[in-house]
Amino acid sequence: VSLTNLGNEGEVIATTSAAGAILGCTEGSFAVPTLDHCYSTGRLNGTLESAALSGWLKNGSIKNSWSIAEIVGFEDAANKHAALGRNDKGSIINSYTFYDGQGTLIEDSAMIGSGELCFLINEGEKANGWYQTLGEDAHPLPFSNHGTVYRNGALRCDGTPLGDGEVTYSNSQTSTIPDHQYVDGFCTVCGGIGVAVAGITRT
Repeated sequence: VSLTNLGNEGEVIATTSAAGAILGCTEGSFAVPTLDHCYSTGRLNGTLESAALSGWLKNGSIKNSWSIAEIVGFEDAANKHAALGRNDKGSIINSYTFYDGQGTLIEDSAMIGSGELCFLINEGEKANGWYQTLGEDAHPLPFSNHGTVYRNGALRCDGTPLGDGEVTYSNSQTSTIPDHQYVDGFCTVCGGIGVAVAGITRT
């Protein structure tokens, strides 16, 4: 079961366990759900065993997703490691949350409105699956009719910040990314592969 490009910005109130903003529970663990490019922002109120995006994934996965939802209904304090989706042998890939322990921590709420979160998820996926028209959209959205976010400032050849230089995020690419410096097929600056080297092809 694939759930893609879905968001929930409303409050979720559940009177039973395993509440989630996108998927509650895969009953009997028969389905193997995949949540891809999903998000939630509204408060989630469950009784116990709840999580921001899915209360119970079993062996499913959450990828390229994020949540800033406040969660009420963790099984216990230790269960906060499953803030995005409770699972048995499932996987959480390139996903962000306010709660530490599962996915990547959103360390500063300013990341959401500035475009930084949008850029970082796309960078992790190596694709533009999230969009945000800065100044209009409060957070990233999985819809291509919104703006593409670029990182600007002093950048290396792989697009990452150069040293401690300041970077900003914009819907316009205003920085020039320098060329790679290849020696024997490898970039001496970022380590990227330029040509087929020992059977490895640049991607």
